[in-house]
Amino acid sequence: MLITVLGPISGAHFNPAVSIAFFIRSQIGAKKCLLFILVQIAGGIAGSMLAHLMFELPVIQFSEQARSGLAQYFSELVATAGLIGVILGGIASRPHAVPMLVGLYISAAYWFTASTSFANPAVTIARSLSDTFSGISPADMPFFILAQLAAIYPAVMLCRWLFSDNDARGAE
Repeated sequence: MLITVLGPISGAHFNPAVSIAFFIRSQIGAKKCLLFILVQIAGGIAGSMLAHLMFELPVIQFSEQARSGLAQYFSELVATAGLIGVILGGIASRPHAVPMLVGLYISAAYWFTASTSFANPAVTIARSLSDTFSGISPADMPFFILAQLAAIYPAVMLCRWLFSDNDARGAE
């Protein structure tokens, strides 16, 4: 829903990993990428605070939910790379389907990853500020973000190889 409704305004940049992927692809500049990332993080924090207000929880809190270990970090790498692949592959093949594809992928990745698929550094930061079942301990947060960031370049390069010449492949 957010991608469809707000996509025309921001290009649907809600995720620093995706914005960095578009920067690597030279589809947005460095200043715009940085601005997107700052707004994404602020939006995630504001969203956590809003959720706390809706559930009558303390607005400011820090998570105590431990999410650590190689399986968790690897899951975030896979989830983030997969999300980038879904977005770039969707743009290459069915641009109008991207909102649905992202929603379906994130829903599925919740179940097929050990980490429950944060796949978004801004969401990871925001979830460190929520001591609910969805939270992540601030001590574990940097490792999730490092795994998410490590996924970006390989995912972009794989997608460049897979989707760069769809017309030529289709003619073979």
